[in-house]
Amino acid sequence: LLTQYTALVDRHVPLLALAMADEQPLVRYHGVVLVTRLLLADFVRWKPLVLRAFALALADGEARVREMAEHCLVQQLLPRQPQLLGAHIVEIVAALNGCTAHLAYAPTSALSAAQEARLQLAGAANRPRRAAIYATLARAMCDEVRLTVFQKLTAEVLGAAADGSLGLHERGAGEMLADALDL
Repeated sequence: LLTQYTALVDRHVPLLALAMADEQPLVRYHGVVLVTRLLLADFVRWKPLVLRAFALALADGEARVREMAEHCLVQQLLPRQPQLLGAHIVEIVAALNGCTAHLAYAPTSALSAAQEARLQLAGAANRPRRAAIYATLARAMCDEVRLTVFQKLTAEVLGAAADGSLGLHERGAGEMLADALDL
């Protein structure tokens, strides 16, 4: 069914992303594997929600899920689209922090607030998990992509904070700025 009617899968992408953030490690593991297979077969296109779910899986509490997510993303998916992280790093940082003040953050209308919160690592308590995600992503980037990431973070996060368009008193904005400086 997926091979003939690929457009039907798009409306189920939020559910696939939620499977990668499920409470059960086995569901998360198979969610990572399933989404990887769908992306490799071009049945699903990269969407910010899928990229955020993969980033979240990189800091999973279960080693098996974390290792599978890293393998799938670094060894299988990113070699096919090496510029993916450079193009979407600001969205990843904003979404993981739940920073609604930044223009890059676009909550998915298909998800409830509780579901959206499952795909975030907001707050200072989650800073080590976000740092682990960023470290894994940085290791997966070539030098050219690292320069693109640096440029985008400087222009879109640090620049927005400097010119006042990113209010640091807004939810998640301070953590987003701290993460951008750490990267």
